[in-house]
Amino acid sequence: YEALGLDHFAKPGDTLAVAARAGKIRRNFQGYTEDQCETLIGLGPSSISRYRQGHAQNIVATGEYQKAVDSGELAITRGIEFSVEDEARGWVIERLMCNFAFSAVELVDRFGNVGQRLLC
Repeated sequence: YEALGLDHFAKPGDTLAVAARAGKIRRNFQGYTEDQCETLIGLGPSSISRYRQGHAQNIVATGEYQKAVDSGELAITRGIEFSVEDEARGWVIERLMCNFAFSAVELVDRFGNVGQRLLC
């Protein structure tokens, strides 16, 4: 088995291990993945979805969640929109968790002045 990120292991031929060696693993609510999609849709009460723009959490109480779904309403109880700083910090954290390093040059290239401020 090969160590991946902070707390996962995979057999050397596994697609996750191959992606990790190539520096292409990501981290989401479910753990490490080679899937590059930025959208993760949570289904069911209390689940959390991640979109490129932010997070959304479904209604926690099962009965209230079911009532919203049955009436054709969105079953979301709250959400948060990412700021550019949130995105930059998240990118750094994900790089550290997946690759144990990040590129300061890439941070500034991706996030401009916000990335530069995070380095100070």
